[in-house]
Amino acid sequence: MATVDGRPITNISVVYKDENGKKQHLVMNHRPLLMLQHFSRKLGEHFAGTEYAKYCADPSDAERY
Repeated sequence: MATVDGRPITNISVVYKDENGKKQHLVMNHRPLLMLQHFSRKLGEHFAGTEYAKYCADPSDAERY
């Protein structure tokens, strides 16, 4: 089990490959939901000002966990 800021978070990843074995898609599921939200806000802080920030939660949103 991994942690973010000392809090436990789990992940299940699924990789989809094409007929040549080349990776095409990646699906990641994190649990529990409140930790996913916390993690996404942390990623939002990290990627602020980059093209990736749009994929993360707004870091200014209130914490609930």
